[in-house]
Amino acid sequence: MDELLENIDELVIEELERANAVFPQFHGNHEAWAVLKEEVEEADIENTKVNKLLDMLWNSVRFNYKKDQLISQCKSLKKHALYNSAENIQVAAMCDKFINYLEVK
Repeated sequence: MDELLENIDELVIEELERANAVFPQFHGNHEAWAVLKEEVEEADIENTKVNKLLDMLWNSVRFNYKKDQLISQCKSLKKHALYNSAENIQVAAMCDKFINYLEVK
């Protein structure tokens, strides 16, 4: 788990660098909070999709759906799990951006 967290932290740093290249530093606490809130909401949306897809997969398992259906559902679940991960990386990056803003302020 430690190695995975280190790799994720590297992705957070890369995302912060990408975001800083495209968007200027925050102009205030309210803006920083709003950007962070938006990213958390986007992560929540993806997490909701992950949970719904997991429930669908469980029903397919319970009712012995065919292998192709299970594979399709797993692929969809994986896709949204990755989207959720990406959104959470953006949340972490915006936390760092907010921290950087506050430290320079």
